[in-house]
Amino acid sequence: LMEQMWGDSIVESVVLGSSGRSGAPWAEVTSPLVALGFNPGGGDVPVFRVERDELTELPGWNTYHLPGGTATMASGAGDFAMNACNGDRSGHCEPYGTCQLETPGPWLSPGWCQCDQGRSGKHCRIASEPGEPPQDVVPVNVTVQLIRFGGFDTDDADFFTMDIRVGAEWVDKRFPMRDDVYLESVAQDLLDQTWEPWLRFSGTVDKIEDVELTVVTDNSTEASLHDEQEVALSVWKTYTITQKVILDFRRFPFDQHKLEIHVDPALWLDVSYTPQPVVPDLALEVWNHQWPLTADGAVIEVHRDPDATPGDTLYSTLTVTVNVFRAYQLAFVRLFVPSVILVVVSWA
Repeated sequence: LMEQMWGDSIVESVVLGSSGRSGAPWAEVTSPLVALGFNPGGGDVPVFRVERDELTELPGWNTYHLPGGTATMASGAGDFAMNACNGDRSGHCEPYGTCQLETPGPWLSPGWCQCDQGRSGKHCRIASEPGEPPQDVVPVNVTVQLIRFGGFDTDDADFFTMDIRVGAEWVDKRFPMRDDVYLESVAQDLLDQTWEPWLRFSGTVDKIEDVELTVVTDNSTEASLHDEQEVALSVWKTYTITQKVILDFRRFPFDQHKLEIHVDPALWLDVSYTPQPVVPDLALEVWNHQWPLTADGAVIEVHRDPDATPGDTLYSTLTVTVNVFRAYQLAFVRLFVPSVILVVVSWA
């Protein structure tokens, strides 16, 4: 390498002095060119010295270590300093990305690929932007649980609030993060960097909390180091929703009400639903005591337009129905008993 540099390509192309001079390019060059080697113990090791027409081996030429390559000397000098981007993993990001040794956070491992624009995946093999859906129609399995019924607005009974825990599961080969369970702000930051199923609720979403992202890679699909693998993603979020409702009080205090919240997935989703207890036992323990569930309880239905095809708007939707009744005992205690006491006092 030093001989080549000293030859026709690099060193002799450097000209010192006036650009208008004549004569051999190196006629006035007196500064030597010294090649330094890598020393794991610290400090650089002079290896070769080039001066004029002479290439000289310095004492450290057989003691230095190379940052890459293979062992070339019996003494062990020149041993390969292994890392996540060389050796067997050399070139695993090419030709559409660059291997990175430094990681921006614990969700990536050394050797992750920084993809070129328009490429995605752990090895940048997929021609797609991370924010785009992975395919024309994405199968998504949805789980919905009601974890809190906040009751009706005390100022405006035409509104009720409810906390809904929604889980979505899908597969996306492009997701580059390592397998783990990520929570709260970390989970949301990672979701902001990629695509996730978009769900629209009929009511107003007041807040989103308890975000949980689970990443599981199917290593059985990896034929080689450079192949993209199936990555199963699961996201859970708790939505606090305020929904308008028309109430019928004609049977007060024995009135019952049917409350509905509609969930409309984005047009590129094909939603399936996993039947589970809509109201888990833990939620029943803290359910609004003024409005218990009726015998019909809470149900979730999946609707599909029979004339629609995957990709059409509202191809599949979910309806969350909650049936509640007034705890009339409380109404008697709060309304009728005070009224009777007032009547008795007034006639006393």
